[in-house]
Amino acid sequence: MANRTFNQFQGTLQKGVVTLYAKLVSNGADPTVALGDLKVVTSEVINPSTSPVTINPSSGFVGATLSPTGGQYTISLQDPYVRLLNVAITEVVQTSGTPVGYGAVVITDSVNSQTTPSLVIQFDPSNVSADTNTILLSVTLANSTAL
Repeated sequence: MANRTFNQFQGTLQKGVVTLYAKLVSNGADPTVALGDLKVVTSEVINPSTSPVTINPSSGFVGATLSPTGGQYTISLQDPYVRLLNVAITEVVQTSGTPVGYGAVVITDSVNSQTTPSLVIQFDPSNVSADTNTILLSVTLANSTAL
């Protein structure tokens, strides 16, 4: 690999890689029909009984309740990025739940919009477990045009 250097923190040839993580909580609607509204969790108390420390599990995302339009969710970003590199989804089921192969498709990639950077994602309804109550979303973005 002549003339190539790895990004120190991401271990990749892509420069300026940023990974944003979001915690999306379902409103409890029957997810076999649709996930229903998803709330982007922006503030969470770690251990309220002993240490009321709060964290932001969704830094980089705009906190909102996401209502689906035709099964599609628009997830807003706080800042624009050069381009989308990857989206990964993990479902969190209740202890009695049965996990299924979770899937989602990026319908619209507008991460480089200077006014409203966002992604439109549609989840595969045939792969949504009825026990899903939380979705963990990982979005990897390029934050530099450097070569």
